[in-house]
Amino acid sequence: MWNTQVFRLVIKVSIITVVLIGCNFPVIPLPKATRVPSTLIPTYPTTPAPTPTSIEFVEQASYTGDCKTRPSGSVCIKFNDGFIWLIYDSISGWKDGDWLGKPVQIAQGFYHCDYYHVLNTTLIKSVCK
Repeated sequence: MWNTQVFRLVIKVSIITVVLIGCNFPVIPLPKATRVPSTLIPTYPTTPAPTPTSIEFVEQASYTGDCKTRPSGSVCIKFNDGFIWLIYDSISGWKDGDWLGKPVQIAQGFYHCDYYHVLNTTLIKSVCK
């Protein structure tokens, strides 16, 4: 009895697939792009492109925006040296480490990445899961 039900389901799915493939769906043209005045484009969370300084870390300036009114879905990470990094994740904990003899503070991301910052520099890196 179970095999008969599975067989019937396979036939129904196959028929639906054939019907859908045989349909001619109308093509809806996309609207043409229009220029948006630069005054309407928000200035956050853009940051300048990082400058590579080593294989592992890149330079990035500390976030200078207001963390109280940050972009939706973002979090400001504040490290012990005052460096602020704006990310789109949640922090589940902190670790300490070192890199080439320099102290590194690691913010452990809950969803996406772990966020490394070499203290007293502008060096950062993210290691995504």
